[in-house]
Amino acid sequence: SSYNYNAGKNIYLNPQNIEEINLKSNVSAKNRLIRPIKDYRKQISSKINQKYGTATGGIVNAMMFGDKTNLDDNQKTAFYRTGIGHLMAISGLHLVFFISLICFILKKFRIPKIITFLISIIAVVLFSICVDSPVSVIRAGIMIILSKQAELIFRKNDPLNSLMLCVFFMLIFQPYLIINSS
Repeated sequence: SSYNYNAGKNIYLNPQNIEEINLKSNVSAKNRLIRPIKDYRKQISSKINQKYGTATGGIVNAMMFGDKTNLDDNQKTAFYRTGIGHLMAISGLHLVFFISLICFILKKFRIPKIITFLISIIAVVLFSICVDSPVSVIRAGIMIILSKQAELIFRKNDPLNSLMLCVFFMLIFQPYLIINSS
């Protein structure tokens, strides 16, 4: 149902009449850290739209950032009917490829494991913010951090224990994710 879907995204109010809503700005320390990253993403998106036009730029932005706002309904329908709509969804696999590339480069330069671990954490957080933090990216990010932490302390990573720990961390901050299928 829409209530459960919205509750998983921390939206608990569904207004019946748009005139009933009064929005207030609440700038917190969290927003001051996240806002520059989102502004940078908007700059990149606008440059893509300027260079390629709104139609093609919308497709590129959807594939890079998972932002489907510039796609019209016909484009979305065409992607999903041809079976390639998943190309516009940013998932944990994208994060795994990104972190694997970073770790490969750091390993070639013989960067110590602790530095690689810290850079991985920073990259996970930045990537997650840049793509608006879908559940699959957050889950993959926590799993990556747990995996890298296991390497750091010379332990074997146990995927099931890591997954349960990941679910635990996610449910602490968003309990309604328990009903989210992703």
